Amino acid sequence: MRDVAVARNSTLTGSVIPSVIFGIWGPLTFGPFLAHHVYPVLARLPNFPPFSIFRGNVGVGQGLLTSGLVLAVMIVPNIAATTRDLLRQVPEPTKEGATALGMTDAEGFRAVQLRWVRSGVLAAPCGPSSTSRRATASSWRTMRPCCS
Repeated sequence: MRDVAVARNSTLTGSVIPSVIFGIWGPLTFGPFLAHHVYPVLARLPNFPPFSIFRGNVGVGQGLLTSGLVLAVMIVPNIAATTRDLLRQVPEPTKEGATALGMTDAEGFRAVQLRWVRSGVLAAPCGPSSTSRRATASSWRTMRPCCS
């Protein structure tokens, strides 16, 4: 039970961190870590077309893999928190009805709860990504050209 509380609090804490913090954390700490510890291992993979993007000079780790992982770390807590809240809103009589019809917990989850919250779970990534787009767009609007 304590592990569930720790995971829930970690997820909620991760979902309230502003995207700007992730944007600073990615290139300054996570990128160099990947460049020194992960990219060398990926460079030794067999010469297979999807792995060929890891063969070049990685510099300080500012690449597509680093960006994708930072985006995943930024969005997954929001999706998890939204999904948890949606699943808690499924009415108990609906879940009990599935059990009364002889469904197992897994069948009841798939047939009742997942259908109940499907649209909300699919829309969950839109919130954080739109927040990051707004932050990026506002930063581009406020930047002035250096040579006018």
